[in-house]
Amino acid sequence: MNDALAYLQSVYSVKPQNITRIISGNIYSAALIEKQAIGVCANLQQEITIENLPVTDFNLAIPAHRIWFNAALNASINHKITTTQGDIFDRIIFRKYNRILMVGEFKPLIAKFETARIPIKFYDYLHMTKQEMQPMPSDLEKADCIILTATSLQNNTLVEICETSKSGADVFVLGPSCPLSNEMFAFRNVKILFGSVFTENLDEIEEIIAKNGGTPMFGKLGRKVFVEK
Repeated sequence: MNDALAYLQSVYSVKPQNITRIISGNIYSAALIEKQAIGVCANLQQEITIENLPVTDFNLAIPAHRIWFNAALNASINHKITTTQGDIFDRIIFRKYNRILMVGEFKPLIAKFETARIPIKFYDYLHMTKQEMQPMPSDLEKADCIILTATSLQNNTLVEICETSKSGADVFVLGPSCPLSNEMFAFRNVKILFGSVFTENLDEIEEIIAKNGGTPMFGKLGRKVFVEK
């Protein structure tokens, strides 16, 4: 099980024909399912052309298909699973950890750590050089708390990161791209999923994403929720 997204595809029968509408901007793509819910997925600087949406199935070897499948999966399942409302700082007592590592730079969350004077180190594949990323495996082996961006599903690093984490570590998968699926707990040390549910303000969310808006703009139109193992 080297590709977490491929594993989820093997579990859930989510096909392109299930999608009512695809919306894509520079930052996020979104899928509307039966006018009931929207699922979103970060584009990770990929150029997304909606005209190339597959007819029969998603080919996860193609980056755009990974994004569309992730968004469609989130639209299909995130509003159906039993969740608890709240964000990661509401649920986790971070002071109990000795080494906290973040993979994927969440600037608003980092600001909360700084305000609370809780030490945290982060890595980010998009904004750091290969040389800057080199210490990450060693830091993963030492961290007892890992905050992992859900976009690790897109760049196919989630499994490797989880497998590198030390025994007994707590891995929290975070972000609006996160599928709220119990299948995610199959990956080593994943304890809680922090994601979003979008079932209201759908037209407004679509418009924001189409106009290249990011999480600060559309995130407040949904509900921040979490699912525990």
